[in-house]
Amino acid sequence: MDKKFCIISWAIPLFVGLFLVLILYFYDPFLLYHKPYFREETYSDDIRMQAKGIIKHYNFDSYILGTSMLANTSAKEAKEKLGGEWVNISMSGSTFRERATAMRYLFGIKQPKQILYS
Repeated sequence: MDKKFCIISWAIPLFVGLFLVLILYFYDPFLLYHKPYFREETYSDDIRMQAKGIIKHYNFDSYILGTSMLANTSAKEAKEKLGGEWVNISMSGSTFRERATAMRYLFGIKQPKQILYS
């Protein structure tokens, strides 16, 4: 009975944890691993959480990256005036270090044509 109890005590939380990890992987709310499979594309208000997924999984060639001063800059207007496929990944209240991390990741994966930076 003791051995069986120990196995069950470990197996149940292990399977529940594995199930939760699989659900989070397939749902992937921050687009870290893939674009949505079985749902509409949804985005978080905090771009810090989704910038990696947007950079990695979408085909933009131009980026707007800054603080709250650029957060409301229109990617559509930038496309009309400057050409290219724009996305705004500005992080409100971000530090130079946070923006530098995003830039390093961006240049590690893609070769952007244009960047608006503040």
